Amino acid sequence: MSQQVNSNSDFFTLKMEVQKMKKLNISVNKKATKAAVVLGALMGSSSAFAALPAEATTALTSVTDFADSMIAAAWPIVGTITVATIGIKLFKKFTSKAT
Repeated sequence: MSQQVNSNSDFFTLKMEVQKMKKLNISVNKKATKAAVVLGALMGSSSAFAALPAEATTALTSVTDFADSMIAAAWPIVGTITVATIGIKLFKKFTSKAT
């Protein structure tokens, strides 16, 4: 009889340990998944540093120069639009107070 009681208590203890391990396994799996994603990103980014062919470098340089020239040309237009918008708002404000 004592042997059966001992086996029931062992079974209950074993069942509790299995439940604890399942909970730990879930958190370990989430951490392992996050670690795998980070590791994959690092591995992918390290291959991005490969040397580019000369034609690709020339093309990227010309695109960068073109973008810089477009940005430089856009700033006067942005300034003009900003000043005009503020001027229109102030004009509306002053004319509504005057009447």
